[in-house]
Amino acid sequence: MNKILLFFNNLNIKNKLIISFLIVSIIPTTFIGLISYNISSDIVKEMRINESIYELSNVNEKVNQLLKNKELIAIKFSLDRNLYDLLSNRSIDQSQYIKKTFDLDKMLYDYRYTEQTHSIYIFDNNDKIYTNDNKVGITRKQLESTPWFNKNIDTNNHFWGETININGSNVLPLIRIIKDTKTSNEIGLVQLNIEEKNIYNLYQGNQLNKSNITYLLNKDNNIISCYNKSFLGKDFSDIYNDNLNFINHSGYFQRKINGRKYIFVYKVDKDNQWKYINVISLDRITASSNYIKRYTFYICILSIIICLAVSMFLSSRFTDPIHKLINMMDKAESGNLDVTFKSKYNDEIGKLGKSYNNMVARLKKSIDDIFDIQAKKREAEYKAMEFQINPHFLYNTLSSIIWLSNKGENKDVIKMTDSLSKLFRISISKGREVITIREEVEHVKNYLEIQKIRYKDEFECIYDIDENILGLYTIKIILQPLAENALYHGIRDMECKGIIKITAKKFADYIILEVMDNGNALSEQGIKNMNDFLYNDTSDERFGIGIRNVNNRIKFYFKGGYGLTFHKDGIYTIARIKIPVIEEVNDVYNFSGR
Repeated sequence: MNKILLFFNNLNIKNKLIISFLIVSIIPTTFIGLISYNISSDIVKEMRINESIYELSNVNEKVNQLLKNKELIAIKFSLDRNLYDLLSNRSIDQSQYIKKTFDLDKMLYDYRYTEQTHSIYIFDNNDKIYTNDNKVGITRKQLESTPWFNKNIDTNNHFWGETININGSNVLPLIRIIKDTKTSNEIGLVQLNIEEKNIYNLYQGNQLNKSNITYLLNKDNNIISCYNKSFLGKDFSDIYNDNLNFINHSGYFQRKINGRKYIFVYKVDKDNQWKYINVISLDRITASSNYIKRYTFYICILSIIICLAVSMFLSSRFTDPIHKLINMMDKAESGNLDVTFKSKYNDEIGKLGKSYNNMVARLKKSIDDIFDIQAKKREAEYKAMEFQINPHFLYNTLSSIIWLSNKGENKDVIKMTDSLSKLFRISISKGREVITIREEVEHVKNYLEIQKIRYKDEFECIYDIDENILGLYTIKIILQPLAENALYHGIRDMECKGIIKITAKKFADYIILEVMDNGNALSEQGIKNMNDFLYNDTSDERFGIGIRNVNNRIKFYFKGGYGLTFHKDGIYTIARIKIPVIEEVNDVYNFSGR
C-alpha cells in the first residue's frame, strides 16, 4: 500500500487528477449502473406481476359468470314442478307420468340449459336416473363414494365438486339437493356437469403471456382446471412440494423449486374461495431485462472513456463543471426533469452537458408519449366496446325473424328486419364515434321496436324528445345500453304492462337524456349501490359492465361533471345522462382535451 501511495504522490498534477477522476468515476458509474439494472429488473418484475393479477381478475370474472349461470340452471331444475312430482313418488297415473317425463326431457335437451354443459344427471332416492347423456357415465353410488361429496352433502344444499371423468371427458360437477317442500327431506339431487375444457378455454384464451402456467384450485387447494390434465384432482402443494400461503385477496410469493425460482401470482375469489394461480419462471422475467444490463454496461464504459478524455485536456478547469453536471443529474434522478446544464463553451464538458440535456429531454418526451399512448389505448378500448354486438340479442332477433316468417307474419318480419338494419347502420356509422342526437334516438327506437315485436308488446315506449336538440351531437350508443338494462332488469318479468320512457331536453349549457321504467326493480338502497358502482369503482355482480361503460365513455370524452346517474321517482327507476351542448363534431375533442 505504501509503495502505491509513494508512486501516486510522485505523479504530476494532471495525472493525479486523471487517475483520481477515473477512480471516483468508475465506482459510482458502476454502482449507478448496477442500481439502475436492479431497479429496472424490479420494475419489469412488478409489471409482469401486475399484468398477471389483472389477467387473473378477468379470468375470475369470466369463470364466475359461467358458474352463476349454471347455478341458476340447477336452481330452475330443482324448482321444476314436473321433476318434483316424479321424485316425490306421488301417485300419478300413466298419462301424467308420460307427460311429466316428456316435459322433463325437453328441459334436459333445451339448448339454454345444455350450452357449455357436458351432461345433466338427476337422481332420485331409488337409484333412478334422468339424464341427457347418451351413455350413463356415473351412478349415484359412485357419486356418493367421492370424498368431496360426503364432505359437502351434510352442510350445503348446493356445491361444486372436484373434477371427475365421465365417459372420457373431464367435468366439474355442480350438485344441488332437491327437498320435499313439506318435510324438507331429500327426494333427489341434480348434477350439472361443466366440461373442464370450457373453463380452461376461458383463461387460456385470456392470457397475455402464453408462457404462464395457470391453475384453478377449489377452496381445498385441489386442482380443478389446468393445462396438464393428469394434475386434475391433485393437491396443488403436492405438485410443487410446498405449502401455499394465500394471505390476501390477491398477491404473489416466490419459491425455489428444483433449483429454479418461480413466482406464484394468485387471485382468491371472495365468494367461493377458489384460487386462480399463474406460475411464472423468474428466469423468463429476468431474461426480458438482459438488454438493459447490456446497454447499462455500454453506457458505463462510454462514460468512463469520456471522463478520461475530458480530464486529460481540461484537468485544470474540470472540477467545477463536472460538479455542476453531477448536481443536475442528481436532480434528474430525484425526478426533476426540468433542469438543464448550461455551459459557456463548446468543449468536452459542454458537449457532455448537451448530451445530458438531450437525454433528459428524450426521457421527458418518452414519459409524455407513454401517457399519451395510455390515453389513446383507453380511447381505443372504449371504441371497441362501442362496436361490440350482443351475440344473444342478434341470435334471438334472427330467430324471431325466422319464426315470424314461418308463421306468415310478413309485416312484423319486414319491420323487425328494417329496424335491425337501421340499428346496425347507426352502430357502425362509418367508424364515427360522434353522431347527432337524432341518430342516437333513432338507434334506441330501432332497438326497442325489435324488442316490442319479440315480446309481443309486453311493454310500451314513450318518447319526449325536444325537437330543437336533434341536430346537436353526442357520442354514440349511450341510450341503448340503458334501455336494455331497463328491459331485462326492470320490466321483462312484470305481471302488468311495462313502460319505458325516453326523454331528451336542453338546460342552459347542458343536455339531460333520461331512460326511465316502471319495473320498480331497484330500491333506494339499490339506487345508491348502483351509483357507487358507477363512481366509486365498487364491485357488484348484480350490475353489468354496460352501464359502467356508458358512464366511463361520457366522462372520458367530456370530463367535468358529465356522466350517468340513477334516481328513483315513485315507481320509476330513472337513468339520467348529462352531456354538454355540442354544436360541432370537433367540439367533442376540445372537451376531451385533445
